[in-house]
Amino acid sequence: MSGSEQSGTPELDPEIFRDAGKFELESIEVLAGYKKKKSTILIIGLPILAVVALFALRNLDNLLLPMILGFPGVAAIGFFLALAHKPASEFKNRIKAEFGNRVLGHYGENMKLQTQGISESEFRYAVEDIAPNYDRYRSEDLITGVIKGTDFRFYEVELKEERKRTDSKGHTTTTYVTVFKGFIVSIHLNRQYRGSIRISADSALNRWFSKDHVRLESTEFEKLFDVHADDQISSRTILTPLFMEKLTELALSPAFSTNRQKGLFGLGGNSKRSAIQATIKNDYINLMIHSNGNKFEVDDDGKQVHLKKFAMAIQEDMKAITHCIEGLKLEQT
Repeated sequence: MSGSEQSGTPELDPEIFRDAGKFELESIEVLAGYKKKKSTILIIGLPILAVVALFALRNLDNLLLPMILGFPGVAAIGFFLALAHKPASEFKNRIKAEFGNRVLGHYGENMKLQTQGISESEFRYAVEDIAPNYDRYRSEDLITGVIKGTDFRFYEVELKEERKRTDSKGHTTTTYVTVFKGFIVSIHLNRQYRGSIRISADSALNRWFSKDHVRLESTEFEKLFDVHADDQISSRTILTPLFMEKLTELALSPAFSTNRQKGLFGLGGNSKRSAIQATIKNDYINLMIHSNGNKFEVDDDGKQVHLKKFAMAIQEDMKAITHCIEGLKLEQT
């Protein structure tokens, strides 16, 4: 057994290593071109701004002309820098999709990664019952496929809520605060269920004031979750003792526990509450999983991109999805 296997880190396939090396070599030329353009823009633009600033210092009585020259100058530099960086951004998005799909190809021909996520309406349908209030929605990096005969969707989501604050002078400032960042994993159930169930973090208020709260026999499960269903009787065909046991194990496993810095989703924090919430509707269980990281970005050091880390991230998350399917006994027979 190799050192990486002993530490629990999946090894990359040799073919993936070769593909990564090819893209990394190509990135050297792309990033060198951006670096050269950036230097040219700054060499020309910064002295001009310095002259404008010097002129302003010598003419403090009349700052109109320096402002007329300075603000457009700063904007122009920003515009040209963004324009120069565009080829590098497009290159990173291209290899993110191309190389990412090469990595996923080792898990089956039906696996697919696309950089665009799912629509807000699809997200709301899946997990609206457990999602926090938000005003801005962003989704990217959608992976779809079939593992062990079970189809799934895995995508990244970030939700932000608008916050307004008015000072003593009546001036209002608006900020947007992240209220959720993480992933949604939608996994097809191996049995039919036409009702709706929501499995949220344990909350006394939910238990006391909700009419559709389902009381269950597993005390360990109820320490982690509150369960609400539109049909108390039919929900128990899904919420079997085995299902509750497996979801409890999954929530407390190192892969998803929020009180560990490491894990398949890179979760961190001090809370011992489960990072997982879920809904069950129309034959799918939708797991909403908190995560502070964004492992599906192609990183670079200014000289070249680093794709082996990116490939490792995909492999780790594929392992986590498989862990969900196996852990909840959702394999199709």
